[in-house]
This record gives sequence, C-alpha cells and structure tokens, in this order.
Amino acid sequence: MEPEDLSKYVDVKRVAAMNSSGEPGSIFGGIGTLVSDTDEQMLLVIPFLEKVKIRSVAVTAAECKGEDIGAPKVVKLFKNAPNMDFADAEDTDPTAELDLSKEDVKKGDQQKLKFTSFQSVSSMTVFIESNHGDEDKSFLNNLTFYGRPIAGTNMNDLKASG
Repeated sequence: MEPEDLSKYVDVKRVAAMNSSGEPGSIFGGIGTLVSDTDEQMLLVIPFLEKVKIRSVAVTAAECKGEDIGAPKVVKLFKNAPNMDFADAEDTDPTAELDLSKEDVKKGDQQKLKFTSFQSVSSMTVFIESNHGDEDKSFLNNLTFYGRPIAGTNMNDLKASG
C-alpha cells in the first residue's frame, strides 16, 4: 500500500509553534507561511488526531517575501515528545535528522525516514535548527507527513481514567 498524505490526521487547532509568526496550522494541507521571530530557529509541536506510522516527510519553503529569510536546512524530528523546548531540542538526540538541500525544500521533495523509528506516533516535534544562507530568520510554507493511520486510535475519543 502506498503511503498517504497524513495532513487530515494533524490536529491543526492544537499545533503549536515557538519563535514564529503566522498561523501554525496553515502549513498543513495547503500553503501557508510561518516565519521565525528572533533568530533562524523554530520549534513546532504537531499532535495527530490518531496514532500514525510515518514513512517520509516533505518540507516545503518555496517563497517568502522579506529580507534575511532563509529556507530550512537542518531539521530535527522528535517522535512523541510534545513538551520539548529549544534547550531540549538542542541537547536531545533526534529520532531523525534531515540535512535538506535548497532544491529539496523548494520542490517539497519527500525525505524517507527509518520506518521502524516512526511507528505509533501520536505527536511530532519539528526543530528547524538552521537555514540556507545562514540568514537571520527561517520560513516554512508546508509540512507534509506520509504514512498510514493506525486504525481505531482517535486521540479525541480517549478519556482520562481514574
């Protein structure tokens, strides 16, 4: 079975972005724009509506108006780590690290991930560590995960026990 676009499984209302301006949910299922605020780093916490298996990710940064803004270069992915801050992202070994070319992000090319590392994913934390051109700020137009949902695990249906 071919991996599918998992954008419809992203809980866009709960996506959080640190050090960014723009609507974080806008970069899923369409083209939006997020720009980092104070430096090139950005941290996104992406919850899924149900658990998913992820095979690849596409990071798209095709266009952004403004000066001193660069497309992501080094992107770190952390599985099921929704409470990370920038210090954690810098000090913790990522589940995967991507070193993206300018062409990768301009075209939004899929980056294959180690499938066995991305089973049963309920959230993904994405750390944009650096950008092309070592610009003052980074930008992002779209983020798409590809894989499969794990049937029957809608996170909104789960209730706390006790």
